[in-house]
Amino acid sequence: VEMLPAQKKQYLEMEKKARVAIEEQEEIVGYVNQTTMLATYAWLKQFANGLCDLEEKGYKENMSTGIMEMKYKAKPLDTASPKLDAIWAIIQELDIDSESGEKILLFSQFKGWIDLVYTWLGDKGIPVGKITGDVKTTDRNTVIEDFQNPDGQIRVMCMTTQAAGTSINLDMAD
Repeated sequence: VEMLPAQKKQYLEMEKKARVAIEEQEEIVGYVNQTTMLATYAWLKQFANGLCDLEEKGYKENMSTGIMEMKYKAKPLDTASPKLDAIWAIIQELDIDSESGEKILLFSQFKGWIDLVYTWLGDKGIPVGKITGDVKTTDRNTVIEDFQNPDGQIRVMCMTTQAAGTSINLDMAD
């Protein structure tokens, strides 16, 4: 999926800042640890979903290097995203609105993205469930039971990989 021009511009700006931060760490400490590298690129992946608002969460000391690093939180801004267009095309192809239509699972590493997709699908009238770390166990079980029920309403299950990555049976999905 190709990024929107504004999204790509934002991504490239953030990538440049990330590279500078990594280079500074390497210059000061003499190396870049794998945790810093993985965290930086996981953070950048959020910008690949769509335009984001970047919230500075303050400086935190990197315990392995002693360097004070700015921590950020990327929050999706709106539903202008080619990934949402791709999701919509899949939903239409699978005819999930009909009783005989498929049920699908949608995973993301990022809770903000799942929240956005969940709301977006709900606004489009798609019966959708959500499992993230914020969903209470009782609500989670209710959503799973509805999805697993052949007569249940939920057609799309939006989940974070961390909260729903193990020990859940969702075999009603295509």
